Amino acid sequence: MMKLFKNIRYKIASLFLLFRIQGDVAGQMTASGNFDPEINYYRQVDTIGELPENPILFIGSSSIKNWKNMDSAFAGYPILNRGFGGSTFDDVINYADDVILKYDPKQIVIYCGENDFAAVDTISPEIIFSRFMNLIAVIRNKYPDVPVVYISLKPSPAKTNMMHKIIAFNTMVAIYVSQQNNMVFANVYSPMLTPEGQPDSSYFFADKLHMNEKGYGVWNEVVRPLLAE
Repeated sequence: MMKLFKNIRYKIASLFLLFRIQGDVAGQMTASGNFDPEINYYRQVDTIGELPENPILFIGSSSIKNWKNMDSAFAGYPILNRGFGGSTFDDVINYADDVILKYDPKQIVIYCGENDFAAVDTISPEIIFSRFMNLIAVIRNKYPDVPVVYISLKPSPAKTNMMHKIIAFNTMVAIYVSQQNNMVFANVYSPMLTPEGQPDSSYFFADKLHMNEKGYGVWNEVVRPLLAE
């Protein structure tokens, strides 16, 4: 385990150098799917609805979008949900102007990366980590001091074949976040395992991918103490 930890630290140091090279082209990335209908909906809501001032902004994929009881779970907090289903890190970056950079948030909560692994079987944790870093660069370029919470990738039973990659990616992000100011790593992976250390299907719908109310109950308990007052 110690050898694995050291190897991951070495890989992260190498990725920092790669990230510096990639950072300049982050804005040129294209989306992996057409999310214009969802994004257009958010654009319309923003023009006609009353948005919270300095919201706690939740961004990322369907696990964010489908967090239906978010307002009640975090009652009293200025919550704004701008997740869109199926999105990868590149997609969130591609639509950053619409879902991140116009809201002047007091805090940003991110869940993303699971779809990156699902898109290509051969993709590595290191590649997904570099995409994570690109998104953080986009955020920090405009909001250098806004607190960020990154929610770890969850142990979806439908993705047991890639669980070793998810664990490696979560570890990379956790190490990186521990070295940053104004960033927190929210570990939802461990609480969603059985006593035997396997993904607990009781937290998921029949597709073994999307969470049910019980699964979001775990997330509520992990994330709530990390929200900015």
